[in-house]
Amino acid sequence: PGNAEAHNLLGNVLKDQGALEGAIVAFETVLNLQPDHLMARLNLAALYRQIGEINVAFDNLVAIKSVVGGAARYRNEMGLTYLFDGQPYQAGQFFKAALSVDPTNTEYLNNLGLSLRNRGRIKEAIATYDLAVDLQPQYGEARWNRSIAHLKLSNWEKGLSDWGWRRHHSDFRERNLPQPLWTGSKLRKGTLLIHSEQDVSDEVLYTGLIPLVQNITPNVALETDSRLEKLVRRSYPEIEVFARTQVNHHRYFADDLVARIPSPDLVPLIGGKGPDKAIPPAYL
Repeated sequence: PGNAEAHNLLGNVLKDQGALEGAIVAFETVLNLQPDHLMARLNLAALYRQIGEINVAFDNLVAIKSVVGGAARYRNEMGLTYLFDGQPYQAGQFFKAALSVDPTNTEYLNNLGLSLRNRGRIKEAIATYDLAVDLQPQYGEARWNRSIAHLKLSNWEKGLSDWGWRRHHSDFRERNLPQPLWTGSKLRKGTLLIHSEQDVSDEVLYTGLIPLVQNITPNVALETDSRLEKLVRRSYPEIEVFARTQVNHHRYFADDLVARIPSPDLVPLIGGKGPDKAIPPAYL
């Protein structure tokens, strides 16, 4: 129990498993045993940032500034904390400082791109993502962020070419559902399940693309947030709509559901020329 490195190892394992609260306890224990443990302090700052405790994250970073303030990783973490705090300009300054130490680090380039995008400097963000992808072509974070940036500028063909890389983004989590992913062709039999993946605001956006699916395969069942169920039913009375609740859990395993598609994956159906005027950007 008194071994700081054992607790630090446990914290890293829990962090990698997504057990953030447990990881925080482990790293706090490390610091109780060894207050000058720099990596535990840096990991703790990152974890508090991720759970939204920005002030505590800053406190942990300030505590080690005099020792590691010039290190690239420290500067990057400080930049991320400013970015999460809604201060993209300050974040960008720290990402640039990190890159001055480690100029080919694709993570730092990607983060700089995020800070530029959040400031509305989309073209500069794209150029920064391009640098990251040139250095690391399989870097899903930068490719996905570049896709979003291109779409913000209505560069549909370029944006959609990278859209599939969202599955390689660190935030991506695949739903554990039994159906195979839809291939994009008309189903000979059965029903296509369109299911959610992100928050309600994204559901509103992607649900507006359902007519594109109906043009290909009309038999559709749509899962939606319970708060949107009535609105969606009114918008699409011809398809089955059910709320994402425990009561409807059995629906996901029905035999008639032969394929599925997460609602964000409807976006490539728009095509490289952009959306038709007949398709609303959102159904509400």
